[in-house]
Amino acid sequence: MEKRQNEIAIRLFRVLAAVSPLVVIIIALLVIAGWIFDIDLLKSIRPHYVSMKPNTALGILSGGVSLWLLTGLKGLRYRRLLSRLFAFFVLLIGLFSLLQYL
Repeated sequence: MEKRQNEIAIRLFRVLAAVSPLVVIIIALLVIAGWIFDIDLLKSIRPHYVSMKPNTALGILSGGVSLWLLTGLKGLRYRRLLSRLFAFFVLLIGLFSLLQYL
C-alpha cells in the first residue's frame, strides 16, 4: 500500500515539474504581450498594483525556458547546454538591472 502511494506521489511531482515551467513561460509571454500592445491588464495583476517590467518578464521567460529544457528527455547534451545559456541570460539580466541602480 505504501509503495503504491509513493509511486502516485512521484508521478504527481513529475507532472508538476513538467507543467510548472510552461505556466511560467505563459505568464511571462502574457506580460511581454502586455508591454508590446500596451495592455495594462497584462502588465499587472490589478490596476493599482505595480506592473512587471519588461526586463523582469524576459528574465522569468528565460528561467522558464531553462527549466523546461531540463525536464523531459534525459541525456541530451545540447538541451543542457541550451538550458545553461538561458540561465546565464537570466544572470545577465539581473546583473544589468542591478547596475542601473549604481
